[in-house]
Amino acid sequence: MITCPNCAFTENADTALLCAKCGQPLSDSRASLLKRPLGVTGMLSPEVLIFEPRIRDRHVGKLKKHEVAVYISDMEEPLIIPLTRDVLLGRYGGLDQQPPIDLAAFQGLEHGVSRRHALLRRFGPDVAIVDLGSTNGTWLNGIRIQPHQPVILRSGDRLLLARLPIQIYTD
Repeated sequence: MITCPNCAFTENADTALLCAKCGQPLSDSRASLLKRPLGVTGMLSPEVLIFEPRIRDRHVGKLKKHEVAVYISDMEEPLIIPLTRDVLLGRYGGLDQQPPIDLAAFQGLEHGVSRRHALLRRFGPDVAIVDLGSTNGTWLNGIRIQPHQPVILRSGDRLLLARLPIQIYTD
């Protein structure tokens, strides 16, 4: 585990580039990795991926019970989504059913997002992300998550669906 030099949080994974609590780089040598371009290169390597943390607050006061705010890429306004069970994140491919959150409109194809990439899943008061065995993977706060294994999200968590940055805020 890595201790954050900014807030002294001690639960950061050994592969983390940013502190899971405050979002600050964990070291100067790791900070240079944050500046890597997020271009598409076919299948992505299993290395640690991250994007710059941002504080987003346009959802404050707008979320009702069982809703989540989803900021995709550089969107200033969030998508506010009712989440009572599962919501599919992916892109419409023309042959299959259009996912409730169609990331094709946000350059999902160019960023390597699969048609059925991931699910946002409600577990009582908690919200989880589940990668559906996507080709290019899903990262949570810089760490690749295992396919088909739900991982509980905290409000403000940063996701990468392949190379498409998403930030999630919960009620």
